Amino acid sequence: MHCENPTSDKAKETRAGLGGTEEEKDEGDQKRGADGNVEAWKRIIASYNNKHPDLQVLVYYDGERITNLNALFKWGKVKHGSTIQFAIAGDEISDVAKLQRYLSQGASHLYEAFLKGPVNSVMALF
Repeated sequence: MHCENPTSDKAKETRAGLGGTEEEKDEGDQKRGADGNVEAWKRIIASYNNKHPDLQVLVYYDGERITNLNALFKWGKVKHGSTIQFAIAGDEISDVAKLQRYLSQGASHLYEAFLKGPVNSVMALF
């Protein structure tokens, strides 16, 4: 089994103008953005797994392997500017640059592009 060198990716928050104190806005914005970012990443990874069923996408945060993306973002572990790494495990690894680009977009304010279409469908990204 081969493992591609982990590539860093920055987690970013989205901003939305809602009422409340600045602290409440920041907390709410982080949660809404993180939820969307997580769903985008799930759909991106599902698309990659659909195209490459023999490969596995591994996600790491702060040196720890993350098996549940929801838990990572739900508890506010990821802060603006934190590094999230991913690796691909398996033989005949391909589409790493495309996966990196999509995960970067999914972690940014552009995540909504990956939420289009039926909820339980697999996107044809790869």
